[in-house]
Amino acid sequence: MTAQQKKVLKYLLYFGLLIGVLLVAHHPSKVHKGFPEPLFAFVKEANQEEKSATYQWSAVQTAGCMPEYYHLTIRLWGWTEVTDEDESECALRIYKKNGEKVSVYATDGEMNILVDK
Repeated sequence: MTAQQKKVLKYLLYFGLLIGVLLVAHHPSKVHKGFPEPLFAFVKEANQEEKSATYQWSAVQTAGCMPEYYHLTIRLWGWTEVTDEDESECALRIYKKNGEKVSVYATDGEMNILVDK
């Protein structure tokens, strides 16, 4: 194996590991089984009737922005972002999949997931 092939193989392994971590570090949310919830986001309150949940998650920045890797994970789970382009606020993101809409809103250290009816 040449040095160039080893380098390419190394980058492919790193990329595969990154994707694997993104997929494994999340599980189905409490309010929608097809929407990812970070493993390290702790449920503060969940309301199955309202289809909403509030999580305590230290990865949410003080400005209310969620980490970009979470948005990447959501896309890897098959969701498409449909947030209005007029929305300049990074704290609110809306995703759609198979006719269902889920809103994700972040504030200081907290994240809310709401399944739109």
